[in-house]
Amino acid sequence: MSVYRLLGSLIGVFLSQSLLANILYYGSEREPVRLTYGVSTIIRFDEEVKTISQAAQFIIGPANPEDPDYRVLTVSSRSDGATSDVTFILANDVVVNVKLITVPSGLPGKTSTFYDLKPKSLKVDPIAKMGEGSDISEIELMKAMIRSDKVIGYNVQAVSQDVRTGIDGVSARLVQVYSGPKFHGYVFKVTNESKSKDYALDVKSLTLGRPNVAILTQADDNILRHAPGKPTVTLLRIVSKPTAVYYSVILPLAPIVEK
Repeated sequence: MSVYRLLGSLIGVFLSQSLLANILYYGSEREPVRLTYGVSTIIRFDEEVKTISQAAQFIIGPANPEDPDYRVLTVSSRSDGATSDVTFILANDVVVNVKLITVPSGLPGKTSTFYDLKPKSLKVDPIAKMGEGSDISEIELMKAMIRSDKVIGYNVQAVSQDVRTGIDGVSARLVQVYSGPKFHGYVFKVTNESKSKDYALDVKSLTLGRPNVAILTQADDNILRHAPGKPTVTLLRIVSKPTAVYYSVILPLAPIVEK
């Protein structure tokens, strides 16, 4: 096994442990990211990074050069004390402004080796006491999501985040998030904008993350028929373990071929 392959395997294991990450929520303000001089720091974005500016004082590249994923980058400082306002432009044209600050290695607790950057629209503020909602089952949560009910101990937040489908003419957007101590719930709006093709959505084959942490899935309609001049829409709901991240969903969509 090559050094890069081993590094990639270790990074994959590390990234799967979401609770180890220091989560930063980006928006219009510049977020401080503190790095330890002489140590590589991993920064994970919710979309791939396409351009980086003002980063001359730092070395930035994909965490696994052998199989590059530009959502996951390593950052290291070229000099002790380096500081710079760095701008990352993501594949969806969202601008993420951070202030990279190099901290001496003798200041433990001031830095993290793994930062997870997420949009502020997904930030969940604690509204319930510890333990509330822990007795809700995955089926009860799914029923509440279908009925658009409130759930004790869960924060329900309307969002608007595009998700890649990999299919031209079919789009998906995360529109609602249920966040609780035991499960997370996601509601996606899946739209068929094709003028000539019908698509089938196989919810049984849906995956969320690696390993798959989706527990229950449900769709209002598993067949998305084309309708010239009028896109067809279905709501897809997922109940998952709380370590899930919405953008790692893989939607099993396939065109319907008439025989």
